Amino acid sequence: MATIVSYTARPRRLIQALLLLLAVAVGVGAYALVGLGRFDESPANLLQVGIGALVLVAVLQIAVMWRAPYADPVILPIVVPLNLLGVSMIESVHAANEIYGRAAPRARTARCCGP
Repeated sequence: MATIVSYTARPRRLIQALLLLLAVAVGVGAYALVGLGRFDESPANLLQVGIGALVLVAVLQIAVMWRAPYADPVILPIVVPLNLLGVSMIESVHAANEIYGRAAPRARTARCCGP
């Protein structure tokens, strides 16, 4: 006869919190590197971006601990640096447009009929 053994899953929120701190460091570091690469100085709002990212991550960590205690501890730390890298990329494009004097591109609309 087979013996059935059940194990309780461990939430692993400490690992998630440490990964989130690493993710914020990577994202804010990328933002700082964009400013250093484009203007040879760190961005003026670097501290605001860093504090905002830390506050957002803290709120998200509390929400996950409260609403989904047994969720995968790696999903949120993967999403955070991807979003912060996206913010860095947008800042890089904005800085390039500022340096080279180009205006933001207009949205193109498709024409279905006529010239």
